[in-house]
Amino acid sequence: MMTSLLDDTLWIDLPAAEARIEELGKLPGCEKLARHLTDFYRDGFLVLENAVSEAAIEAYLGDFDRAAQSEHSIMVSYGRDVFPIAGQDLRKPLLKVLDTHVKIPSALDLALAPDIVEVLRILFEGTPLAFQSLHFEVGSTQAIHQDTAYVVVDRPRRIAAAWIALEDIKPGTGELIYYPGSHRLGEFLYPGNKKHWNPATDGEDVHNDHLRWLHETAKAKDVALASFLPKKGDVLIWHADLAHGGSEILDMSATRRSLVVHYTPSVATPHYFNHIPAERRKKVAVHDGYISSMYYDF
Repeated sequence: MMTSLLDDTLWIDLPAAEARIEELGKLPGCEKLARHLTDFYRDGFLVLENAVSEAAIEAYLGDFDRAAQSEHSIMVSYGRDVFPIAGQDLRKPLLKVLDTHVKIPSALDLALAPDIVEVLRILFEGTPLAFQSLHFEVGSTQAIHQDTAYVVVDRPRRIAAAWIALEDIKPGTGELIYYPGSHRLGEFLYPGNKKHWNPATDGEDVHNDHLRWLHETAKAKDVALASFLPKKGDVLIWHADLAHGGSEILDMSATRRSLVVHYTPSVATPHYFNHIPAERRKKVAVHDGYISSMYYDF
């Protein structure tokens, strides 16, 4: 059963959030963290510079490249379809490599890097569960959307995501774009008073209405699109309702290597637990968090 939206709000979305952040900033050593949380409260995202070391990224990329050639059990998705990685063109826009945080151990040094976990522990008031990851070789070109439409847990608004730059990102490579502050545009609900879209029962029209509503509402509130051009190792952590997507790829020869990870508090449960074999319904403790996967056994 999905949790009521009234019982599903992160503290940072409540009226007392600003006062709480101010008090946090008065604690020794917490000034920088408080500034990050102020950004998240106001804009729906925060940026952690140099949050992941170059050594950790290079170790992961080396392991990824080797696994992509030899570990055929790794899965990729294109649209709603899922395939084994063998023979797939990883530089095809919209193609995602699924849950490398489970299949490639060095990915955990990125997904659960200390700086990321520190922020998530504060936002979630508990231990984070990394329950989905998406590796991109090039820009996604995905339409502006809100994660809550597709990334489903039993506490719909208790989701956050991290976008980890695996290289310096240059203009024209399909960089991440977003509407700053769009987590406060209002509430778009699908039939049944739910945050997520069920293609089988809801149909395409309401989904297209949602995508159109994001642009129209942002325009009405005079919110302009912004882009993220990070350095290698920088991380953007965003709110579940931040409207974001991938820009057009202008340089088809360039990569835009990145790792996106979706998180929820460990007390919450991904919706996919209802549809996978019992042996996969696990939240496994690793590093300073937990991991799970829709696609792989542990």
